[in-house]
Amino acid sequence: MTNVDGKKMKWKENKLKVNKKIRKPLEDKKKKRLVNKKKKLKALIHLQEGNNEDKEVKNKKGSSRRKENDQGKDPQNVKQKLTAEEYAELKRRKKEVDKQKMAWPRIFLNCLGESSSLSVDSSQHTPLYMNDIHQALFSSITQHQKPPRWIRIVRQTKISHVVTVLVEGVSLADILEASQLSPDQHTDTSASSQVTASLENGNADVTMEEVCDSTDIMSNTQSDNKRTQGENHGRQLKWLSDVLPRTSHSTNIKVEVMAPAKYKVAPIEELINLPVPKVDKNRNIQLDVNFLDGAAKSDVTVQEYNNVFPVTTETRDNNKLPESDKFDRRKLLLSMKELCLYNFPLAVPGCVGSNDLLFKYTSDSYSEVTQSSPLFSVDCEMCMTDNLELELTSISIVNEELELVYRTLVKPHNPIIDYLTRYSGITENMLEDVTTRLCDVQECLGEILPPDAILIGHSLDADLKAMKMMHPYVVDTSLSYNLSYNRKIRSSLKNLARHFLGEVIQDDIGGHNPTEDAAAAMKLVKLKLQNDITFGDAVMGFGETGWTPVEAPKNDDKNGEECEVHNSQVDTENCSAGNHYATNIFQQAKQLNMCLLTTPLCMKSYDRERVNMKEMHVEVLPGHKQISKRTAEVAIHTDFTLVHMKMDQKLDASQSIEERHHHLRKLDKRLGRIIKAAASKSLLMFVFSGSTPNIPEDKLSNGFAMIGIKGFPYRT
Repeated sequence: MTNVDGKKMKWKENKLKVNKKIRKPLEDKKKKRLVNKKKKLKALIHLQEGNNEDKEVKNKKGSSRRKENDQGKDPQNVKQKLTAEEYAELKRRKKEVDKQKMAWPRIFLNCLGESSSLSVDSSQHTPLYMNDIHQALFSSITQHQKPPRWIRIVRQTKISHVVTVLVEGVSLADILEASQLSPDQHTDTSASSQVTASLENGNADVTMEEVCDSTDIMSNTQSDNKRTQGENHGRQLKWLSDVLPRTSHSTNIKVEVMAPAKYKVAPIEELINLPVPKVDKNRNIQLDVNFLDGAAKSDVTVQEYNNVFPVTTETRDNNKLPESDKFDRRKLLLSMKELCLYNFPLAVPGCVGSNDLLFKYTSDSYSEVTQSSPLFSVDCEMCMTDNLELELTSISIVNEELELVYRTLVKPHNPIIDYLTRYSGITENMLEDVTTRLCDVQECLGEILPPDAILIGHSLDADLKAMKMMHPYVVDTSLSYNLSYNRKIRSSLKNLARHFLGEVIQDDIGGHNPTEDAAAAMKLVKLKLQNDITFGDAVMGFGETGWTPVEAPKNDDKNGEECEVHNSQVDTENCSAGNHYATNIFQQAKQLNMCLLTTPLCMKSYDRERVNMKEMHVEVLPGHKQISKRTAEVAIHTDFTLVHMKMDQKLDASQSIEERHHHLRKLDKRLGRIIKAAASKSLLMFVFSGSTPNIPEDKLSNGFAMIGIKGFPYRT
């Protein structure tokens, strides 16, 4: 064997030794892992055996308890299973209860109503307005299709009667102050408990309540929980039920209402006279002439706008109705609510232009609008720019005499990607040498328009957005006129001009003429002012005398040449201001049997011309006691009963909290008399208007409203 072979043998031997040394610890690790696995399996088996033993012990205990109960040791706590016959009977009775529930009207608060509920923390209150109460009242009386924005009335056709009590001069501060008295100071400490007991005893049949209790019918399903969630906000409030126990326990909805004195309006005027939509949620009918005259004197018209626009309250001498107008042109103005609804530019959070510095007012300051304020009609044409927005490229303004007072082309700063020539009539060549910019237009309008100018336009919101300007007094012919019987479907200016003016506009293939469109809108407004508020409005019935359309010129050839028209004027000789337009609940619900009960002092708040003694029953009684007794007699015989009281003088004359508390408890007693006499399924509405205007502004307190269904026999 050579030395080389010997070295190879030694190398192999050394390698084997090294491999043995490495393999030995690996084998030890495998053995350890196997041992650990065996231990874990043993522990798992032991744990499972222990669980099985515990289950057997529990089962033995349960069986022993059942044996004890079966032996009669505690039979009252035994829950027996229903037999098939018992279950079928219970199911039948449940269906019967559900069927009876469907015969009752229900009222629920929605999200907005819940935010105004008195059961919510006062710091989170969002008070309603008296107009909201008006909408709920109007909807319940006339079964109006437009739902109020804060309350849901289910099965309102099941409402048998509506009883509304308006109490002026009682605020939340008065109730809270009176509730601070300790129970031993109350003049009638047991009244609340007695009322609760009597209501519980008289609500429904006992056996039916037992069915509801035993099966949890009223709160078992998820749908019922959702439906009763709004009503749970009307749970009894102790501070309120301590002062007005009868009224509080008879109503399940209690909401805070903004005191009308804060914006200088009489509560009864806003409750029954405020604009009411006819059939839809988009358009509110404006106030009538007489009320607007009073509103102007009391700065109500200005009050609506001066919170958003810089409006002054200077009195003006020239405030006479123009000879050509048959009614106050302010009736056509859009209210602030409508300006927000139709997305007009406003300096109000959430509205267009509120956070855009490019939007300007049409004037640095505005004066109070009057029935003789000048009319200006505006129409704009727009083109599409590279930021995918319509920007102003042409504008025309005409006055009441149809004279052109302003006309210019405007060149946008952003490049135009679509001239929309088919509609705008603008071409690239027309704007080539134009240097007028949007800021120049805004400056010129500030000089042209007087501070009380009324702007007219068709879909005027789009024009103002293109002009990037805000104006308080606007009239939109797309809302003042309607041919579709649906507010959601606006009539085009072309159709309105053809039907009412006998004119053909927007018929040029080269695009629209803004001066022609502005003049057409002005003619439509002047025509309406020569007739009445309902003229040209299909939703409002076209007025008492109806409406005869004017035949528009016909195009006999393809070149668009118009035939001669001899009669292009609207015949308005027989048109007159009719009574179809109603300005209060009494006029809107003439078909109902109505009754008004009030005191001589409260009667002064009503317009005798609108409270027609022949159409409704009106009684003026000397005091609240007489009113409550008489209401108890007549409420069951009338569809709608309105009771009007005033408490401000009594509360102001009180020398102490105890005396004020006494007057409020007497008021509750009289309201309780009305509640007791009301028919079953009656809608009860008690409206407390809050502080009166004679209170200092810093001490004005909001009012509240309590609403409920009389005799509702199920838990809410």
